[in-house]
Amino acid sequence: MSTTKSTSQREPATSFSDWSKYGLLLVGHGSERLSGPNRQLLAQADVLRARGIFAVVEAAVLYGEPGLAGAFQKLSPRPILTMPMFMCDGLFTKKIIPEQIAAACAEIDSVGEISSCQPVGLSEGLASLVANRVSAKVAKSGQNDQEVSVLLVGHGSTASDASWQATERHASRLRRLRLYREVQTAYLDQHPLIDDVLSGQSGPVYVVGLFAAAGLHAADDIPMKIVSSPMAQNTCYLGAIGSDRGMVDLVLRQINSL
Repeated sequence: MSTTKSTSQREPATSFSDWSKYGLLLVGHGSERLSGPNRQLLAQADVLRARGIFAVVEAAVLYGEPGLAGAFQKLSPRPILTMPMFMCDGLFTKKIIPEQIAAACAEIDSVGEISSCQPVGLSEGLASLVANRVSAKVAKSGQNDQEVSVLLVGHGSTASDASWQATERHASRLRRLRLYREVQTAYLDQHPLIDDVLSGQSGPVYVVGLFAAAGLHAADDIPMKIVSSPMAQNTCYLGAIGSDRGMVDLVLRQINSL
């Protein structure tokens, strides 16, 4: 039997419940063209496995390998927590993942109760990861936080506001830290576009991609937009925040808010 359960959006807990009888499944988008996103997810699973919090930790991707069916075979029949390694609660988390999980579990004789967490990208702690990454790079560059602007780049969509909502929420949290001269947002698939936002900048800009892994969007599309901008020489791209080592801690905090 399979059930779902959502987390509430509240301040992350600082201590963790006993999940020793549970299996944990990290579910990523994955890629059939690039190996990096899949390897990153497996590495994150390794880190969580080494902490010994869960009975079993597995990873699976929607595109490429490892797949969902094999992961559920290893996790069952114990109760299972699924953690979507996505940056917003959109089409993939609401429709595609549940459908693919149902299809994968239909092939298995005995599946434990499944509880689904909110996507890791909705964690309130994400803004702090961004701030740590930006400020470390600013310090290495010999600049001061108050001298630079931060640009958060989300995927965006004209069909759903899920990515926009998540991106703007993180930007608001980052602004409340009062660390930087300015915090702005831009998107790949909706306005304001990266090109337009960068063209209006006048000082050092540090760009962070709100993507779960360095896939085509984070590794190719954003850098190409920056290179073609008049601000290219004064812009520093810090990659996809999903590759940050602190993401595994956000996974645990999301789970603990179940």
